[in-house]
Amino acid sequence: MSFLTLSFRIRFYSMNVRGEGGKTVRFEDFAFVSDPETGLVCCRVPAEPATEETTREIRAYYAERVTQFGYAGFSWEIDDFFHRRSAYIFVVDAAGELVMTCRGTYRRPGEVLPFEMAMREDGTSYALDPGRPVVDFNTYTYRPGSYDTAMPLLVAGLGRDAKLQGACRAYCLYDVKNDRIRRAYTAFGWELAAEFPDPIHFPTYGRMEDGRFEPARWRVFEWTEETIERHDRTARERYVEVDVP
Repeated sequence: MSFLTLSFRIRFYSMNVRGEGGKTVRFEDFAFVSDPETGLVCCRVPAEPATEETTREIRAYYAERVTQFGYAGFSWEIDDFFHRRSAYIFVVDAAGELVMTCRGTYRRPGEVLPFEMAMREDGTSYALDPGRPVVDFNTYTYRPGSYDTAMPLLVAGLGRDAKLQGACRAYCLYDVKNDRIRRAYTAFGWELAAEFPDPIHFPTYGRMEDGRFEPARWRVFEWTEETIERHDRTARERYVEVDVP
C-alpha cells in the first residue's frame, strides 16, 4: 500500500522502531526543537545502523511524495551514497503525524555534496572548496496544509543543526519551474548562490513531458554564515531546545 494512502504516522511518544540487533529506537530520543504554541516538534535522527528502519520509512515517504508531484528517476542506490553521512530533520505534530521532512548531508574532506554530482548544460560540474565546512539540505517535502506552522520550526531546526555542525554555508536546490518553492525558500533567507549561477541537472532525475523524459533543472540556493546564525538564534530564543538525557 502507498504511504500516502496509509497517511504515514510517527508516534512521537509511543512508537518504537526496532533497529540493528533488536535495539529499540524511540523518537523521543531524537527530539530537537519544539514549539509549545503549536505542539509541533522538530526531530533529528542521524543515519546509523540503529536507526536504519526509521530513516528508511522517512526516505520512502519522500520518494512517494516526489513521485506524486510528477518527478521520475529517484534512485535508492544513488540516495544511499548521501544517506550514510546525513541526519534526518523532520517535524511531527502533537498527534504524532509526520508533517514535514528534510535531510542534512554533511561534507567531510574528500567527499561531495549532491549538487556537485549534477551537470551544467556544457557537461561540467560545480566543485566546492574541499576545506569548506558546509551542509546540503535536501529530501524536503511536507503534508498539504502544514506549511505555515511547520516551516518556521523546521527552518529553525535546520539553522540550529548547521550551527552545531560548524557549517559556514548551507545549500539547497529548487526546481526552476517551481516558482512557489522559490518564493517559499527566499522568505526564509535562501539566496541564489552567486558562486554557482548556472542551472544544473541530474541526467536520470526529472519529469515526463509530452511523452518524453526531461531532466529537471535546478538552481543552487545558499544560507550564509550570518543567516545560519540568525536561524540558530531563533531556535534558541523563540522555540524550546529539547534537553534529552
